[in-house]
Amino acid sequence: MVDSSEARIPRRYVAELGRFFTAHDRWLFGHACVRTHGERELAADLVQDTFEAAARSWAVLRGQGAGRPRAWLLSTLAHKNISHFRRQEALRRRQPDLQAR
Repeated sequence: MVDSSEARIPRRYVAELGRFFTAHDRWLFGHACVRTHGERELAADLVQDTFEAAARSWAVLRGQGAGRPRAWLLSTLAHKNISHFRRQEALRRRQPDLQAR
């Protein structure tokens, strides 16, 4: 059973998204590796999260002009990387308090 809170990708977009992923996954993974200083697991997670966001936004993203989807991917990847860094830093700052408890 599928959780109703999860958005399903309309069937008409599945093939397009597959081609989009195939066309851009290695390129985006390379950027993610640079952003994460070679942490390949983190880079892969960021790429997955970015393409998941692209799938959710595909109805709008697919109609953008040439080059815009790549710019969107790169921007989204950067935001996801920053969010990850902020969560890690918050945890690092709270770690001594958590260990004391």
